Amino acid sequence: MSLRLTILLFFALFSSSAQQPDFTWGSPINRNPRLLQHMEVVGVDKDGFFATHATDNQTVLEHFNPQNDRLWTTVLLPRSPEGAATKFHSVQMIKGKLYLISSGLKDGQTLVYAQEIRHNGNYDPEIVTLARGKYGKKIHIATAQDEAALIVVLSGDNQQTITSALLTNKLEPRWTQTLTSGGDMQEVLVNSDGTAYLLTKSLPAAPSTSAFFLYRLKAKSGRYREVALGDSDYRPLKAKITASPSGETIVTGYIIPSSYVASQNPEPIGTFYYRFQNGKLDDPVVAFSPFREDFIQSYKSFKPDYDSSQRLRYLELDRVVPMDDGGVILIGEVNFKLDQGNTRLQHNNDVVIVRLHKDGSQAYICSTNKLQATTSENELMHSYFATSIDDTLKIIYLYFEYAGTAGGAPAGKLRSTPKTTVLVTVAPDGSKEILPLEGTHQQEAEDFYISPKSAYQISPKDFIILGVGPDYYKYGRMRFN
Repeated sequence: MSLRLTILLFFALFSSSAQQPDFTWGSPINRNPRLLQHMEVVGVDKDGFFATHATDNQTVLEHFNPQNDRLWTTVLLPRSPEGAATKFHSVQMIKGKLYLISSGLKDGQTLVYAQEIRHNGNYDPEIVTLARGKYGKKIHIATAQDEAALIVVLSGDNQQTITSALLTNKLEPRWTQTLTSGGDMQEVLVNSDGTAYLLTKSLPAAPSTSAFFLYRLKAKSGRYREVALGDSDYRPLKAKITASPSGETIVTGYIIPSSYVASQNPEPIGTFYYRFQNGKLDDPVVAFSPFREDFIQSYKSFKPDYDSSQRLRYLELDRVVPMDDGGVILIGEVNFKLDQGNTRLQHNNDVVIVRLHKDGSQAYICSTNKLQATTSENELMHSYFATSIDDTLKIIYLYFEYAGTAGGAPAGKLRSTPKTTVLVTVAPDGSKEILPLEGTHQQEAEDFYISPKSAYQISPKDFIILGVGPDYYKYGRMRFN
């Protein structure tokens, strides 16, 4: 193959990976979206999709048709089987059925309830109890990828009992298990057969060799076994659990040196990776990998601020994306709150991306350097959207500080507005292309923008997205080509 042809093919492939998504929008809803909180899509069916938001201490459920136009809206009124008011937790769609999930106290225990909401907005009269436990300050709910199983986990503060209840997708109980952990409940994962995994974080004073614990609960009985996660040289600081496409359980996150004091929120200096094969906790693939020094030097010298030497201490691990090759992509965001006069601002800044091979070694580390600063209440502008398509990472966010960008200035003309929407394409080798996102402002007012964190995946390349105007909002579809 000639050198010229090779070069042309390379640019054709990269250009294809950076193609802009297409947008279609429904009709606007004349309500100021800044008065609403927690706007999110909760499920999709053949008749459209469902979304919720909170306002005036109430949660509202909306139903939209496939053309993204709203069909109806109703205020949710969660109740116990005895008719007492309960605390709203979430709306879950399981095998096409919509359930209102809530919790309440009874006889010194926390109980979690579910009530079906029919697709016309009416309630099914039956209210079922999903789980009950002595401690219920935190409630974690997870479904298997094929929605064959559901698990509800109740937990309290550190060193309190954790109660787990496994159910079928018809909300029939399978087992309940209680265990005592020396740490704080973090995440739960459940497989199709009902095997469940709980991830807990130990107290900062715990040895670095047991900074986290992973509990495996058997599918048939709920009997459990735990394994400590950590190292004598490195302490896992932040962690998430996921499943690979082949069904292996992966725990990964950020590390600090074991000599650091975890309670002082030090900067992470690398990643860790555990891959448990064939449902077994013995002999996992384990790796601890420091960040590349050239990345750290470039990142910290790029954008000095009031605490440039320690800016990564605000790096929060947001997402872990499992890849087809058995590796993962860790996506974290530098975010913190800062008082400015009488206003507390929420800063959601740079996104740091680390890709790990299936052996846990680092394939690449890079960042996309952004600037977001809004009042804490204005959650519509916060954060970003990320997805993996054909081994390429796509990131969308609002705002962009591009002068002197270490990661490359965006091509094309950016408007002088803080609501510019940006598309970042990260290739499998870690190289990036940064462009203004097209299609979000066409035929719209300058103050219309999308809320990236609201994106809801309905297929590998299709997403429902929320659009926000000055006194209205509307839902639409975003499709990557």
